[in-house]
Amino acid sequence: MIKTPFSDAFEFLKNFNMKKRDSANEIVKNHVLWAMGAGLVPFPVLDIAAVTAVQLNMIEKLCKTYEIEYSESAGKSFLSALAGGTVARMGASFIKTLPLVGTVLGGVSMAVLSGATTYAVGQVFISHFEAQGTLDNFNINAWKKVYEEQLELGKELAARWRREAGDKEKNAETKNAEAKNAAQQPPPAGAPDAMDALISKLEKLNELKERGIITAEEFEEKKRSLLKQM
Repeated sequence: MIKTPFSDAFEFLKNFNMKKRDSANEIVKNHVLWAMGAGLVPFPVLDIAAVTAVQLNMIEKLCKTYEIEYSESAGKSFLSALAGGTVARMGASFIKTLPLVGTVLGGVSMAVLSGATTYAVGQVFISHFEAQGTLDNFNINAWKKVYEEQLELGKELAARWRREAGDKEKNAETKNAEAKNAAQQPPPAGAPDAMDALISKLEKLNELKERGIITAEEFEEKKRSLLKQM
């Protein structure tokens, strides 16, 4: 197939858009993990504020990636409209007020819900921006169904990414502990010290030279031979 300037330009734009999409998806994934952490804040209402802050930061970074002008007030409005208010998240948040089990159960459900909603919001904005949309022409009704579909997928991905992040952290801790233990292990008993052995040989050579058993030239030659063995 013969390439033309048009096909080259198309290929360039395709690769450029793929890189931009990869960057956008990485932004979403990072913010999903941060949102799950924010969802574990042990105080009702404060966790919702923390998650909202994470999601607004995600929208701002996506705007920068797609070179769209960002507005915090518009971002807050779209978040509220897409998620249908905070009723569902408030339910998970106030479970934390229950004695004993409240913080544990509420934290887990809030973390998953926080990650899922963050993923869904992120995918909606990526799709909107790639369709040449801006915050000025964002149609809530048109994207509401997409949000609900992505929310279900977000629940699965949030749980999986959380496990993967936990596994990476455990592996890193294990490697650090192994490295620390290895560094603290004493050298094997009776292991020869190469430098001490070399110094001892040089001292004996120098003694032979001083006693006239070998010449100065022979001393230098043997010294060079020993140093090469290091």
